[in-house]
Amino acid sequence: DLKTKYKNETIEEYYKRTGDVIGSILSRHTKSPCNILFVVHAPTLDAGSRFLTKKTANVPDVNNLKQVGVHYPFGSVVALEENKSDNTWKLMHCALPSISFLD
Repeated sequence: DLKTKYKNETIEEYYKRTGDVIGSILSRHTKSPCNILFVVHAPTLDAGSRFLTKKTANVPDVNNLKQVGVHYPFGSVVALEENKSDNTWKLMHCALPSISFLD
């Protein structure tokens, strides 16, 4: 089962696995326009956005990973948009009105 398989996974391995999964999903949806919704917890949101924006060099340590929810509060909405001309991803500011209780 998954819990047993990934029990001893390092943070680096988790971030790599998340990137691999997102890359695999994106490779199956190549026609434009295409919208894909991921409903995930804060660490996966962090790992996925780092993968898409190619900011994978600084994987958080255990203490920072425990605090990742500060950057992505409960109910956060993060939207990333692909620029097909140069194959980059960028954050879409104000893609949706904020629905966080922290505002």
